[in-house]
Amino acid sequence: MSENRTTSVSTWQFVCEIMKCYGMKTEDVIRRVTLKNIDSLEMSMKLVRSEDVDKCIELIDNAKNINLFGVGSSLLVARDFYLKLIRVGKLCNVNDDLHAQILYAKTTTPDDLAIIISYSGLTEEMIECAKTVKQNGGKVIAI
Repeated sequence: MSENRTTSVSTWQFVCEIMKCYGMKTEDVIRRVTLKNIDSLEMSMKLVRSEDVDKCIELIDNAKNINLFGVGSSLLVARDFYLKLIRVGKLCNVNDDLHAQILYAKTTTPDDLAIIISYSGLTEEMIECAKTVKQNGGKVIAI
């Protein structure tokens, strides 16, 4: 890369430059990414309990309405899950606006389910949404 980089350099160009610096071939990158994904899946398998998954399925199945919560990259996961739920006929909501998410939490009923997604589990706004849902008698799945 030239000394005077501009912000218009694409992510792909950046990756190519890194590969050149470390003498990596495309096959090496593919192999490394694949192995990292396998490691992540194996770790997930060790952490997930089948009875927890069964309970989540039951909650999703019985929910009148499902509200999905997330910020940042966790919101992308929520949006993806929203599309999957819509495909199987579940009524659900997701909103990019945090204030709208807070309103969803405040208007949750005991028949509703909140699915709160947070990579760290420490996002203050998501913790507040979970508390609000619980105060209203709603059910919560935290991912």
